[in-house]
Amino acid sequence: MVTEKIKEIKEAEEKADRILKDAESKASFIKGSLSEKGQRFDKEKDSLVKEQSGEYREVVEREKEREIQKLTERYTIKKENTVQEFRKKNKAVVESVWEYIKKEVFTE
Repeated sequence: MVTEKIKEIKEAEEKADRILKDAESKASFIKGSLSEKGQRFDKEKDSLVKEQSGEYREVVEREKEREIQKLTERYTIKKENTVQEFRKKNKAVVESVWEYIKKEVFTE
């Protein structure tokens, strides 16, 4: 009876050792698998970050170009308006001076 119990205990210990070794093996496999998936995730994340940052740069560049184009158009319009105003004022001044000259020179 005692020997049977000792034998049962030894068998239980051996079974527990096998279960622990099997669990260690499975845990090691799971750890390796998770590590591999983590590395793949990091690579994929880096790839997506690079791709999206490139897309972001393109969007920002297009917005800059549009803003520059708008500013250039505004500048061109203001420049044309200024030139037209100058021509009008210049013509008015020339006419005024010509009237003054005609009045002063030709009326006397």
